[in-house]
Amino acid sequence: MSDFTVKLDAYKKGIEKAKTDRAKAEATKEQLERQQKEIEHEIRALGVEPEKLDEAIAELEIQIAADMAKLDELIPAEYRG
Repeated sequence: MSDFTVKLDAYKKGIEKAKTDRAKAEATKEQLERQQKEIEHEIRALGVEPEKLDEAIAELEIQIAADMAKLDELIPAEYRG
């Protein structure tokens, strides 16, 4: 086999591998996009727009902290553990 033939075969193998890798990447991308849509749908079902999720989480954290403070006031120290 000539040196050119060997190089051509290597190029062909490289191209086939690149095609396979691209197909796998596209399939993974499609799967991740479907998962993203499902998650966004679930978030909307909870009454929150996905773009405002961080804001909603921050508001919940504030509310939890306030509720915990109220519990501290209502429960005597000896029963708080």
